[in-house]
Amino acid sequence: METKRVAFPRFYFLSNEELIEILSKSDDMEVIQRNLRKVFEGIYQIECSGHQITHMISPEKEKIELSGAGLPRRGNVEQWLNLL
Repeated sequence: METKRVAFPRFYFLSNEELIEILSKSDDMEVIQRNLRKVFEGIYQIECSGHQITHMISPEKEKIELSGAGLPRRGNVEQWLNLL
């Protein structure tokens, strides 16, 4: 887990249990969404189309479209969260 936290330092905001849940269920967007607010202060939710993140939604429900085709949601969760 320490390796994952070093790769994505915002994981330090999560408990060990929350981090294990994210890492073990990285394809389950409900799990990611549930913990997203603890990792990013300004991102309340993300919208996806397939394996592409298309929008970020703020706590104030402001919707921001990502440029181009969006952000690919592939590989290790810490990698695409770093890109986000």
